[in-house]
Amino acid sequence: MKATIKRFYIFILAVILSTSVFLFAGCASVTGEFFVCEFLGAPVTVSFLSPVSENEKSDLVRLIGKEAARIDGLISTENPSSDISLFNAADDGVVKVDELTYYLAETARKAYLSTDGAFDPATYNLLDLWGLTPRFLSSDYVPTAPYDRVKNPNGSFDLPAERYVRAFSLLADYSTVAVYERNGEYFLEKTIAPVEVDGTVYSQKIDLAGVAKGYLADQAKAHINRLGIAGVFVSIGGSSLYLGKTDAPWQLGIVDPYSPYRASFATVEVSETCCSTSGVYENCYYLDGVRYHHVIDGEQGVPSDSDVVSATVFGSGAETDILSTAAIVMGKDKAVAYLEGLGKKYVILTDDDKVYTNLDSIRLINQRFSIIDQK
Repeated sequence: MKATIKRFYIFILAVILSTSVFLFAGCASVTGEFFVCEFLGAPVTVSFLSPVSENEKSDLVRLIGKEAARIDGLISTENPSSDISLFNAADDGVVKVDELTYYLAETARKAYLSTDGAFDPATYNLLDLWGLTPRFLSSDYVPTAPYDRVKNPNGSFDLPAERYVRAFSLLADYSTVAVYERNGEYFLEKTIAPVEVDGTVYSQKIDLAGVAKGYLADQAKAHINRLGIAGVFVSIGGSSLYLGKTDAPWQLGIVDPYSPYRASFATVEVSETCCSTSGVYENCYYLDGVRYHHVIDGEQGVPSDSDVVSATVFGSGAETDILSTAAIVMGKDKAVAYLEGLGKKYVILTDDDKVYTNLDSIRLINQRFSIIDQK
Protein backbone atom coordinates (compact mmCIF):
# COMPACT_ATOMS: atom_id res chain seq x y z
CA MET A 1 0.00 0.00 0.00
CA LYS A 2 1.10 3.51 -0.50
CA ALA A 3 1.52 5.01 2.93
CA THR A 4 -1.99 5.80 3.93
CA ILE A 5 -4.18 6.95 6.75
CA LYS A 6 -7.71 5.64 6.51
CA ARG A 7 -9.97 7.59 8.84
CA PHE A 8 -13.69 7.69 9.54
CA TYR A 9 -16.29 5.16 8.39
CA ILE A 10 -15.98 3.87 4.85
CA PHE A 11 -18.46 1.07 5.28
CA ILE A 12 -22.01 1.38 6.58
CA LEU A 13 -23.69 -1.78 7.85
CA ALA A 14 -27.15 -2.00 6.35
CA VAL A 15 -28.59 -2.99 9.71
CA ILE A 16 -28.91 -0.33 12.41
CA LEU A 17 -27.43 -1.63 15.64
CA SER A 18 -28.35 -0.35 19.08
CA THR A 19 -26.91 -1.45 22.39
CA SER A 20 -29.27 -3.54 24.49
CA VAL A 21 -29.16 -5.86 27.48
CA PHE A 22 -31.83 -8.51 28.10
CA LEU A 23 -32.46 -11.97 29.51
CA PHE A 24 -31.64 -14.81 27.16
CA ALA A 25 -31.77 -18.50 28.06
CA GLY A 26 -31.88 -17.58 31.73
CA CYS A 27 -28.76 -15.40 31.83
CA ALA A 28 -27.80 -11.81 31.11
CA SER A 29 -26.96 -11.37 27.42
CA VAL A 30 -26.03 -8.46 25.21
CA THR A 31 -26.32 -7.30 21.62
CA GLY A 32 -25.26 -4.04 20.01
CA GLU A 33 -22.12 -2.09 19.24
CA PHE A 34 -19.23 -1.64 21.68
CA PHE A 35 -16.18 0.58 21.44
CA VAL A 36 -12.92 -1.34 21.88
CA CYS A 37 -10.09 1.18 21.52
CA GLU A 38 -8.34 3.66 19.26
CA PHE A 39 -5.98 1.94 16.83
CA LEU A 40 -3.55 3.92 14.68
CA GLY A 41 -5.79 6.95 15.16
CA ALA A 42 -9.03 5.16 14.24
CA PRO A 43 -11.83 3.62 16.34
CA VAL A 44 -12.21 -0.13 16.69
CA THR A 45 -15.73 -1.38 17.43
CA VAL A 46 -17.35 -4.78 17.87
CA SER A 47 -21.03 -5.35 17.12
CA PHE A 48 -23.09 -8.36 18.16
CA LEU A 49 -26.21 -9.14 16.16
CA SER A 50 -26.83 -12.38 18.04
CA PRO A 51 -27.02 -12.43 21.85
CA VAL A 52 -23.80 -13.28 23.70
CA SER A 53 -23.06 -13.46 27.38
CA GLU A 54 -21.50 -10.50 29.15
CA ASN A 55 -18.41 -12.65 29.72
CA GLU A 56 -18.12 -13.49 26.01
CA LYS A 57 -18.47 -9.84 25.09
CA SER A 58 -15.89 -8.77 27.66
CA ASP A 59 -13.45 -11.50 26.60
CA LEU A 60 -13.64 -10.54 22.94
CA VAL A 61 -13.32 -6.80 23.59
CA ARG A 62 -10.32 -7.49 25.84
CA LEU A 63 -8.59 -9.79 23.35
CA ILE A 64 -9.03 -7.44 20.38
CA GLY A 65 -7.99 -4.45 22.48
CA LYS A 66 -4.86 -6.24 23.69
CA GLU A 67 -3.92 -7.22 20.13
CA ALA A 68 -4.53 -3.67 18.88
CA ALA A 69 -2.39 -2.17 21.63
CA ARG A 70 0.45 -4.54 20.82
CA ILE A 71 0.42 -3.74 17.09
CA ASP A 72 0.03 -0.01 17.70
CA GLY A 73 2.96 -0.02 20.09
CA LEU A 74 5.19 -1.68 17.51
CA ILE A 75 4.36 0.16 14.29
CA SER A 76 2.66 3.48 15.06
CA THR A 77 4.50 6.42 13.51
CA GLU A 78 3.04 8.56 16.30
CA ASN A 79 4.81 6.53 19.01
CA PRO A 80 8.48 7.62 19.09
CA SER A 81 9.53 4.35 20.71
CA SER A 82 7.83 2.03 18.20
CA ASP A 83 9.93 -0.17 15.94
CA ILE A 84 8.87 1.83 12.89
CA SER A 85 9.59 5.21 14.50
CA LEU A 86 13.06 4.00 15.49
CA PHE A 87 13.63 2.80 11.93
CA ASN A 88 12.40 6.12 10.53
CA ALA A 89 14.63 8.10 12.89
CA ALA A 90 17.75 6.15 11.92
CA ASP A 91 19.90 7.81 9.27
CA ASP A 92 20.95 4.40 7.98
CA GLY A 93 21.95 0.98 9.22
CA VAL A 94 20.12 -1.82 10.99
CA VAL A 95 17.26 -1.66 13.51
CA LYS A 96 16.31 -4.69 15.58
CA VAL A 97 12.53 -5.23 15.65
CA ASP A 98 9.88 -7.48 17.15
CA GLU A 99 8.88 -10.65 15.31
CA LEU A 100 5.44 -9.18 14.55
CA THR A 101 6.99 -6.04 13.04
CA TYR A 102 9.16 -8.31 10.94
CA TYR A 103 6.11 -10.28 9.80
CA LEU A 104 4.18 -7.16 8.79
CA ALA A 105 7.23 -5.66 7.08
CA GLU A 106 7.87 -8.88 5.17
CA THR A 107 4.20 -9.11 4.16
CA ALA A 108 4.49 -5.55 2.87
CA ARG A 109 7.71 -6.37 0.98
CA LYS A 110 6.05 -9.26 -0.85
CA ALA A 111 3.06 -7.04 -1.65
CA TYR A 112 5.32 -4.27 -2.99
CA LEU A 113 6.90 -6.74 -5.40
CA SER A 114 3.66 -8.46 -6.45
CA THR A 115 1.86 -5.16 -7.12
CA ASP A 116 4.84 -3.73 -9.01
CA GLY A 117 5.20 -0.96 -6.44
CA ALA A 118 1.54 0.08 -6.33
CA PHE A 119 1.58 -0.85 -2.65
CA ASP A 120 4.54 1.04 -1.20
CA PRO A 121 4.94 1.70 2.55
CA ALA A 122 8.05 3.79 1.78
CA THR A 123 6.05 6.83 0.66
CA TYR A 124 5.87 8.31 4.17
CA ASN A 125 8.24 11.18 3.33
CA LEU A 126 5.95 12.14 0.46
CA LEU A 127 2.83 11.79 2.58
CA ASP A 128 4.32 14.22 5.07
CA LEU A 129 5.44 16.56 2.31
CA TRP A 130 1.88 16.80 1.00
CA GLY A 131 0.51 17.59 4.48
CA LEU A 132 -1.32 14.30 4.99
CA THR A 133 0.28 12.68 8.03
CA PRO A 134 -1.41 12.88 11.45
CA ARG A 135 0.49 15.97 12.64
CA PHE A 136 -1.30 18.11 10.07
CA LEU A 137 -4.71 17.12 11.47
CA SER A 138 -3.98 18.78 14.79
CA SER A 139 -5.83 22.00 15.53
CA ASP A 140 -2.59 23.51 16.85
CA TYR A 141 -0.46 22.53 13.85
CA VAL A 142 2.41 24.91 13.13
CA PRO A 143 5.04 24.47 10.39
CA THR A 144 8.22 22.86 11.73
CA ALA A 145 9.90 21.02 8.83
CA PRO A 146 11.72 23.09 6.18
CA TYR A 147 9.18 22.01 3.57
CA ASP A 148 6.08 22.73 5.69
CA ARG A 149 3.54 25.33 4.54
CA VAL A 150 0.99 27.29 6.49
CA LYS A 151 -2.45 25.70 6.50
CA ASN A 152 -4.94 27.63 4.36
CA PRO A 153 -8.34 28.68 5.79
CA ASN A 154 -10.06 25.76 4.03
CA GLY A 155 -7.61 23.25 5.48
CA SER A 156 -5.54 22.87 2.33
CA PHE A 157 -1.85 23.51 1.75
CA ASP A 158 -0.08 25.22 -1.09
CA LEU A 159 1.77 22.81 -3.36
CA PRO A 160 5.18 21.64 -2.17
CA ALA A 161 8.35 22.73 -3.94
CA GLU A 162 9.22 20.46 -6.84
CA ARG A 163 12.75 19.87 -5.53
CA TYR A 164 11.27 18.10 -2.48
CA VAL A 165 8.93 16.03 -4.62
CA ARG A 166 11.84 14.85 -6.76
CA ALA A 167 14.07 14.11 -3.79
CA PHE A 168 11.46 12.29 -1.69
CA SER A 169 10.38 10.22 -4.70
CA LEU A 170 13.87 8.70 -4.67
CA LEU A 171 13.17 7.39 -1.15
CA ALA A 172 9.80 5.89 -2.14
CA ASP A 173 11.10 2.44 -2.93
CA TYR A 174 10.20 -0.23 -0.40
CA SER A 175 12.37 -2.78 -2.18
CA THR A 176 15.35 -0.99 -0.60
CA VAL A 177 14.16 -1.94 2.90
CA ALA A 178 15.93 -5.15 3.87
CA VAL A 179 13.77 -7.38 6.08
CA TYR A 180 15.47 -10.41 7.58
CA GLU A 181 15.91 -12.84 10.47
CA ARG A 182 19.27 -13.81 11.93
CA ASN A 183 19.82 -16.27 14.77
CA GLY A 184 16.26 -15.92 15.98
CA GLU A 185 16.30 -12.10 15.93
CA TYR A 186 14.57 -9.80 13.46
CA PHE A 187 15.84 -6.72 11.65
CA LEU A 188 14.94 -3.91 9.26
CA GLU A 189 17.75 -2.21 7.37
CA LYS A 190 17.90 0.93 5.24
CA THR A 191 19.91 0.23 2.12
CA ILE A 192 19.09 3.46 0.28
CA ALA A 193 21.17 6.59 0.74
CA PRO A 194 19.56 9.68 2.28
CA VAL A 195 18.79 12.69 0.09
CA GLU A 196 19.75 16.30 0.70
CA VAL A 197 17.60 19.34 -0.05
CA ASP A 198 18.73 22.89 0.76
CA GLY A 199 21.39 21.59 3.11
CA THR A 200 19.06 19.31 5.11
CA VAL A 201 19.46 15.53 4.92
CA TYR A 202 16.37 13.30 4.79
CA SER A 203 16.41 9.53 5.23
CA GLN A 204 13.80 7.02 4.14
CA LYS A 205 10.66 6.63 6.26
CA ILE A 206 8.01 3.92 6.12
CA ASP A 207 4.51 3.28 7.46
CA LEU A 208 2.94 -0.17 7.87
CA ALA A 209 -0.56 1.05 8.77
CA GLY A 210 -1.77 -0.06 5.35
CA VAL A 211 -1.34 -3.72 6.26
CA ALA A 212 -1.78 -3.50 10.05
CA LYS A 213 -5.50 -2.72 10.10
CA GLY A 214 -6.27 -5.69 7.91
CA TYR A 215 -3.99 -7.84 10.04
CA LEU A 216 -5.97 -6.82 13.13
CA ALA A 217 -9.16 -7.88 11.32
CA ASP A 218 -7.58 -11.29 10.75
CA GLN A 219 -6.69 -11.55 14.44
CA ALA A 220 -10.21 -10.52 15.45
CA LYS A 221 -11.57 -13.30 13.26
CA ALA A 222 -9.27 -15.83 14.96
CA HIS A 223 -10.39 -14.71 18.44
CA ILE A 224 -14.06 -14.84 17.48
CA ASN A 225 -13.74 -18.33 16.06
CA ARG A 226 -11.88 -19.55 19.16
CA LEU A 227 -14.67 -18.20 21.35
CA GLY A 228 -17.30 -19.82 19.10
CA ILE A 229 -19.33 -16.62 18.67
CA ALA A 230 -21.51 -16.01 15.60
CA GLY A 231 -23.07 -12.85 14.19
CA VAL A 232 -20.15 -10.56 15.04
CA PHE A 233 -19.14 -7.48 13.04
CA VAL A 234 -15.72 -5.91 13.73
CA SER A 235 -14.86 -2.49 12.31
CA ILE A 236 -11.30 -1.16 12.34
CA GLY A 237 -11.62 2.49 11.48
CA GLY A 238 -14.45 1.58 9.14
CA SER A 239 -11.91 0.73 6.44
CA SER A 240 -11.12 -2.87 7.40
CA LEU A 241 -13.84 -5.22 8.58
CA TYR A 242 -14.48 -8.74 9.72
CA LEU A 243 -18.01 -10.01 9.10
CA GLY A 244 -18.56 -13.15 11.16
CA LYS A 245 -20.55 -16.32 10.63
CA THR A 246 -24.32 -15.79 10.28
CA ASP A 247 -27.33 -17.78 9.12
CA ALA A 248 -28.12 -15.18 6.45
CA PRO A 249 -25.74 -13.07 4.33
CA TRP A 250 -24.60 -9.67 5.57
CA GLN A 251 -26.11 -6.67 3.83
CA LEU A 252 -23.12 -4.36 3.50
CA GLY A 253 -23.34 -0.76 2.34
CA ILE A 254 -20.45 0.83 0.43
CA VAL A 255 -20.05 4.55 0.92
CA ASP A 256 -20.89 7.09 -1.75
CA PRO A 257 -17.70 9.19 -2.02
CA TYR A 258 -19.75 12.23 -2.99
CA SER A 259 -22.10 12.07 -0.01
CA PRO A 260 -21.21 14.49 2.81
CA TYR A 261 -23.00 12.14 5.23
CA ARG A 262 -21.26 8.97 4.03
CA ALA A 263 -24.47 7.46 2.69
CA SER A 264 -24.18 4.18 0.80
CA PHE A 265 -24.27 4.20 -2.99
CA ALA A 266 -24.70 0.42 -3.20
CA THR A 267 -25.18 -2.67 -1.07
CA VAL A 268 -23.71 -6.13 -1.46
CA GLU A 269 -24.57 -9.47 0.14
CA VAL A 270 -21.57 -11.27 1.58
CA SER A 271 -21.03 -14.19 3.92
CA GLU A 272 -18.24 -14.62 6.47
CA THR A 273 -15.28 -12.60 5.21
CA CYS A 274 -12.85 -9.77 5.83
CA CYS A 275 -12.93 -6.78 3.54
CA SER A 276 -11.23 -3.42 3.14
CA THR A 277 -12.00 -0.21 1.30
CA SER A 278 -9.63 2.55 0.24
CA GLY A 279 -10.98 5.84 -1.08
CA VAL A 280 -9.46 9.09 -2.28
CA TYR A 281 -12.18 11.00 -0.43
CA GLU A 282 -10.70 10.27 3.01
CA ASN A 283 -7.93 12.43 4.51
CA CYS A 284 -7.81 14.87 1.64
CA TYR A 285 -8.01 18.57 0.88
CA TYR A 286 -8.88 20.70 -2.14
CA LEU A 287 -6.71 23.38 -3.67
CA ASP A 288 -7.97 25.33 -6.68
CA GLY A 289 -10.59 22.66 -7.28
CA VAL A 290 -8.10 19.78 -7.28
CA ARG A 291 -8.27 17.04 -4.64
CA TYR A 292 -5.05 15.97 -2.92
CA HIS A 293 -5.43 12.77 -0.92
CA HIS A 294 -3.51 10.24 1.15
CA VAL A 295 -2.98 7.50 -1.43
CA ILE A 296 0.44 8.37 -2.78
CA ASP A 297 1.87 7.27 -6.12
CA GLY A 298 5.50 6.86 -5.13
CA GLU A 299 6.79 6.74 -8.69
CA GLN A 300 5.26 10.12 -9.50
CA GLY A 301 5.71 11.58 -6.01
CA VAL A 302 2.13 12.86 -5.86
CA PRO A 303 -1.30 11.72 -4.65
CA SER A 304 -2.56 9.18 -7.16
CA ASP A 305 -4.48 10.66 -10.08
CA SER A 306 -5.75 7.37 -11.49
CA ASP A 307 -9.38 6.91 -12.47
CA VAL A 308 -10.22 4.84 -9.35
CA VAL A 309 -12.11 6.75 -6.63
CA SER A 310 -12.63 3.82 -4.27
CA ALA A 311 -11.88 0.13 -4.17
CA THR A 312 -13.39 -2.55 -1.94
CA VAL A 313 -11.83 -6.01 -1.85
CA PHE A 314 -13.01 -9.15 -0.06
CA GLY A 315 -10.84 -11.94 1.35
CA SER A 316 -8.35 -12.11 4.21
CA GLY A 317 -7.85 -8.91 6.18
CA ALA A 318 -4.19 -8.09 5.56
CA GLU A 319 -4.46 -8.96 1.88
CA THR A 320 -7.57 -6.87 1.26
CA ASP A 321 -6.04 -3.92 3.14
CA ILE A 322 -3.11 -4.03 0.73
CA LEU A 323 -5.08 -4.69 -2.44
CA SER A 324 -7.70 -1.98 -1.93
CA THR A 325 -5.03 0.72 -1.84
CA ALA A 326 -2.94 -0.79 -4.61
CA ALA A 327 -6.04 -0.76 -6.83
CA ILE A 328 -6.28 3.03 -6.57
CA VAL A 329 -2.68 3.53 -7.67
CA MET A 330 -2.97 0.91 -10.43
CA GLY A 331 -6.01 2.44 -12.07
CA LYS A 332 -9.13 0.57 -13.17
CA ASP A 333 -7.83 -1.52 -16.05
CA LYS A 334 -4.77 -2.86 -14.28
CA ALA A 335 -6.58 -3.25 -10.95
CA VAL A 336 -9.45 -5.25 -12.44
CA ALA A 337 -7.07 -7.53 -14.31
CA TYR A 338 -4.91 -8.00 -11.21
CA LEU A 339 -7.82 -8.78 -8.87
CA GLU A 340 -9.42 -11.11 -11.38
CA GLY A 341 -6.11 -12.93 -11.70
CA LEU A 342 -6.05 -13.41 -7.93
CA GLY A 343 -9.66 -14.62 -7.90
CA LYS A 344 -10.74 -11.81 -5.56
CA LYS A 345 -14.21 -10.34 -5.21
CA TYR A 346 -14.21 -6.56 -5.53
CA VAL A 347 -16.15 -3.36 -6.12
CA ILE A 348 -14.26 -0.57 -7.89
CA LEU A 349 -15.73 2.89 -8.46
CA THR A 350 -14.20 5.16 -11.08
CA ASP A 351 -14.30 8.91 -11.50
CA ASP A 352 -16.84 8.64 -14.33
CA ASP A 353 -19.38 7.03 -11.95
CA LYS A 354 -18.89 3.51 -13.27
CA VAL A 355 -18.96 0.56 -10.86
CA TYR A 356 -16.82 -2.43 -11.82
CA THR A 357 -17.57 -5.59 -9.86
CA ASN A 358 -17.73 -9.38 -10.06
CA LEU A 359 -20.35 -9.66 -7.30
CA ASP A 360 -23.81 -10.89 -8.32
CA SER A 361 -25.41 -9.44 -5.22
CA ILE A 362 -24.62 -5.76 -5.75
CA ARG A 363 -27.59 -3.40 -5.73
CA LEU A 364 -27.37 0.30 -6.53
CA ILE A 365 -28.95 2.80 -4.16
CA ASN A 366 -27.81 5.93 -5.96
CA GLN A 367 -28.79 5.77 -9.64
CA ARG A 368 -26.12 8.32 -10.52
CA PHE A 369 -23.85 5.29 -10.87
CA SER A 370 -23.96 2.45 -13.38
CA ILE A 371 -22.68 -1.10 -13.00
CA ILE A 372 -20.20 -2.55 -15.47
CA ASP A 373 -20.54 -6.28 -14.86
CA GLN A 374 -17.19 -8.09 -14.86
CA LYS A 375 -18.58 -11.62 -14.46
